[in-house]
Amino acid sequence: MLRDDWRESAGWLLAAALLAVIVLGYVMPVTGYLSATPGDLGDTRYNSMVLEHLYRVVTGHHAGLWDPEVFYPFKGMLAFSDNHLGSGATYVLARLLGLSREQALNTWFIAGTLLNFAAALYVLRRLGVSTASAALGAFFFAFAVPVPAQGDHLQLVHRFAAPLAVLALWQMFERRRVADLARVVFFTVWQFYCSIYLGLFLAYLLAALGVAILIVRKPFGWPRWRANLAAEPVPARLVAGGILLGSALAFAYLASSYYLISRSYGLWRRVDEITEMLPRAGSYLLADHSPLLAWLGRGVSVPMRWEHQMFIGFGALALILAAVVWRRSAAVPGLTQAMLIALALLIAGTLWVDGMSFYSLVVWLPGIEVIRAVSRIILIMLVPMSVLVALGADALWHRLGRTLPAKVTVLAGLAALLVVEPLTVATRGTPIAQWRSRLDAVKALLPPAVPKDAILFVRTSSTDFLEQIMSELDAMLLGQDLGYPVLNGFSAFTPPGYGLRPCASARERLIGYSRALGGIDISAYSSRLVVVDQGTCPAEAR
Repeated sequence: MLRDDWRESAGWLLAAALLAVIVLGYVMPVTGYLSATPGDLGDTRYNSMVLEHLYRVVTGHHAGLWDPEVFYPFKGMLAFSDNHLGSGATYVLARLLGLSREQALNTWFIAGTLLNFAAALYVLRRLGVSTASAALGAFFFAFAVPVPAQGDHLQLVHRFAAPLAVLALWQMFERRRVADLARVVFFTVWQFYCSIYLGLFLAYLLAALGVAILIVRKPFGWPRWRANLAAEPVPARLVAGGILLGSALAFAYLASSYYLISRSYGLWRRVDEITEMLPRAGSYLLADHSPLLAWLGRGVSVPMRWEHQMFIGFGALALILAAVVWRRSAAVPGLTQAMLIALALLIAGTLWVDGMSFYSLVVWLPGIEVIRAVSRIILIMLVPMSVLVALGADALWHRLGRTLPAKVTVLAGLAALLVVEPLTVATRGTPIAQWRSRLDAVKALLPPAVPKDAILFVRTSSTDFLEQIMSELDAMLLGQDLGYPVLNGFSAFTPPGYGLRPCASARERLIGYSRALGGIDISAYSSRLVVVDQGTCPAEAR
């Protein structure tokens, strides 16, 4: 029989190899080996603007935390999308160390990807999975097929708090310790601070897993809960209570900021905007960006198809099936069944079938009514799936690997199953030189002398909707670089008066601001405007 230390060494060696695959097969290519940034010139530059705003706030810029001075003079524009308050530290540190905004963005992206792998590896080990299988599960969580498929949405990168929250919930019920609730709440709130979308989807997962644990483990020994609470040392109870209180206050601050700002501008989504992005059965077959897998969903018809790339790969499915078949062999009793039930509840609760969905029961609730792309929940579904993948790998390794050569062969085969498919997904990055050339082109159009109190407004005569968005983003980044507020803006929502069209009118945008604030005088803002035209726009349109 092989010694346990060999298994452990092989597991850590596999973990290092899989991490190298993520870095060399995904992170470095998508960043052009640090000559580019992940994604396109749209969401990527928006996320850069948010992160740069946090850096400016930390370094003493006069603008308030929620006021990045885009859509100027509207206030609270940070709440129009994700804020990165829970993940921005790596970006700020990179900027403080002298990196450019583009390379600081790459640092932030790389840190999020590595943290996802590390957090999942830690959680799976704590759930009793062998190191080798935990490495496979962590690789799947960090780099499953749907992950690079969402590569244009960098706001979804930092998911590391989700597996930590799931582990805390499992341990709370397993040990029947109320004190563990503090960790559940802490990591859940942290995920909200990283991404509102992912925080909400994590809350769905925790609710589903709580129901699953009640069904499978039946942790109803309330006297033991009370006894364990009474037995907690006073310092431990005080620490847990402090974490709970601090997390609750942090969530209240975040939620109230978003609620008040959204209500002040009347932000909401039409129900049909949300339902068209609810997963369909066919969504789980889509992997259009992979030449190896695209055939599977070729006959599937869904609205907003690019948002429904939810196929996880045949390798992962095979390992999940192995976990189901040999579920009784899991090191932790009931773990397989609980993860399967939680996953089934998430799928059933969000699935859209012939114009009907259980999600309709909650879609109108405050906070939920503004979350549009529910199909992105696949990135949180990867948590229970990664547990099942690791359990399936464990089961196969123990059953098929009777000798050392057999174990090495099985380990290599399992790794190949998971590694090949995500590596076939086409990713894209944008050369940093392209960022800078666009900004240099706009900067060259500025007048020789720009007043210190100027408000910049960049317009384009292009009739292409995408180019109009690019023009807004050009202005946002240029304004940050030069230290000027901008009338332009791009986000998940727009304030009153902000229509995108050729040669957009500065006056209309300022009138929208005036009306939103009850007829406030706009003359002081109009006199500070510096209008830059990309193309030819008539003067009277200003």
